[in-house]
Amino acid sequence: MMTIEGLEQIAKSIMEQKGHHSPQIMFITKKGIEIALLLFDSDESKQRMLDFVRRKVSVEQIDSYFTIMEGWIGNNINIRPSFDSQRQEGIIISEYRRDMNNKTLIHKFKREKGKIKWTERVVLGNDHDSSSPWNVYVEDCMEEKIAKARIKAFQNDNSQS
Repeated sequence: MMTIEGLEQIAKSIMEQKGHHSPQIMFITKKGIEIALLLFDSDESKQRMLDFVRRKVSVEQIDSYFTIMEGWIGNNINIRPSFDSQRQEGIIISEYRRDMNNKTLIHKFKREKGKIKWTERVVLGNDHDSSSPWNVYVEDCMEEKIAKARIKAFQNDNSQS
């Protein structure tokens, strides 16, 4: 049986050996595990990939899948991580389930002299309101969630002033 912790160990090993990890998705189908690379280089191609995932999960009645991605982790909800000067790198492994018993592991790292040095590890479970567009089991309302998070961050900033 595939576990998120098992995938984390594999992903970390790949990162340590190659210095990067290609974004991928692992579908748990009735026939077994199917792996696909998540190839996109623009918002439009990312949307096409999301549409592919949504169709596949729906048509094949897939109950769970995993995503593995290397990415930036930002510190400010109002700034895209790619523009955040305080951002950190991390490997992000998420398990999405039809029963919404989801889990995400984020393992942050630094690059030092060509080597990966692992830092903070964060585990997010069901209690975390994941706004990931990769969770195709929920209605795609990403813009609404981002707007609410920005309003909340603004209110928190103003209440602390």
